Amino acid sequence: MGGPIIRVRAGETFQVELLNVLTADDNTPAGTDINVAHMPNTTNLHTHGLHISGEGDGDNVFVSVPPLSSTTYTYVIPPNHMAGTFFYHPHHHGSLQLQFGGGAQGFIIVEDEPNSLPPDMLAMETVEVAMTYIEPAKLIAAQQKYNTDLWTLTGVRRNMLLTNGQTAPSKIVQAGKWTRFRLLFTSDGSLLSGLFPQSASGSASCEMHLLAKDGMYLPTMPRAIDRAYLAPGGRADVAIRCSGTGNVNLVGGVLGAGQDATRATSYVAMQLNVQASSAPVAPSLVQFRPYRPCYLADTSSVEPRSNFDLVLGTGNPNTKINGEFFVSPTISLNPTSPFVTGTVGQITLIQGTYVHVFHVHVNSYQIAELSPVIDNTYFQVGDWHDTFNAFVSQPAGSSKAVLKFWVDRFAGRHVVHCHMSQHEDEGMMNTLLVTGTEGATVNAAARLVDSTCYTAVADQGYVLL
Repeated sequence: MGGPIIRVRAGETFQVELLNVLTADDNTPAGTDINVAHMPNTTNLHTHGLHISGEGDGDNVFVSVPPLSSTTYTYVIPPNHMAGTFFYHPHHHGSLQLQFGGGAQGFIIVEDEPNSLPPDMLAMETVEVAMTYIEPAKLIAAQQKYNTDLWTLTGVRRNMLLTNGQTAPSKIVQAGKWTRFRLLFTSDGSLLSGLFPQSASGSASCEMHLLAKDGMYLPTMPRAIDRAYLAPGGRADVAIRCSGTGNVNLVGGVLGAGQDATRATSYVAMQLNVQASSAPVAPSLVQFRPYRPCYLADTSSVEPRSNFDLVLGTGNPNTKINGEFFVSPTISLNPTSPFVTGTVGQITLIQGTYVHVFHVHVNSYQIAELSPVIDNTYFQVGDWHDTFNAFVSQPAGSSKAVLKFWVDRFAGRHVVHCHMSQHEDEGMMNTLLVTGTEGATVNAAARLVDSTCYTAVADQGYVLL
């Protein structure tokens, strides 16, 4: 079962006191090699996807909270932060696999503002769906690096997909009514490939439309999709409308990164119990373009000031970025070619987009180029992500993704890593150096390409298409 849902609004500041009640038993520090499992009872907190500072007492994943201690985080949400689905989880290097892979997480919802979306969308019932794939054998292996006491199982060690802490829970939905589902998937490293509504009994069937990915609304929405694809740490907001009566299962296949989709194991994430309603059938959703915060304005026509290539490891060991393991938070991959606040940056991922899950803290990125990819309806050039895998088996040729982003407000060292937790613990993490003036926004430059991009809550809105 995940932690409590944290609900905030753009422009707010909130604090979290993190209490670590774990004991110091077997909390062995790393030796000379820090890229191994160590300090299983030391923790911290990461606000995954929020566009906030990664320094000081903000979203600083290099803070350590030892056993039987506490710390207080202060999170300052910018006044033009996009509403969306985000989440929090532990992020201590060395104990990430055991803690995050074991299901420690909770939603952060940045609430929609009045008039920011069409009325029918703002009026939808919203359901938070946290799906966690538990692999006992991996967790036992991780735990036994420290001791053999915590994980002791008898019988079959069966993998399971838990949804809000349950196996295949049921949700009643009214026929003809739209419901918004905020989907979150977490795992030690497996992918949730192709989640879709499958008719199970009676005359019930459902349609599904994509609204947002990784907490960021699509450039034009909604988008009819057949399936949703979630890497560990990935989110998707979908609107579902069902007809008839009976049961519809939300079904997805779980598989390892880089595996062929035919090897996926199918799970029912949730059962929708579709019931008849006396209310009129809700009309189809209107197409519209939401106004965007300036830090998420379209980058396609903007020449990046800084370019940097990242080679994601595919050899043995494959947990390197640009041939380097993590060394220290004070050492960056790009010391001679930093990104600069107030400008556009570009990252080109070379290799490994199919065997790793690429995640960047602080600034999300827009897909400028992508090949190969499993589904060009779900994954499109122009979409924004903060957590990405191409969901394809090893391609015959090369794999590549070109990602562009506005370097907004926050200087410092921004963490970049594979979001497969064992890979991160094994050293597939580093930082990207961002220089320039702290607090320098991209607002003026972004408004040259999108005059509707907003800098404050009051400026939000949309255009019907």
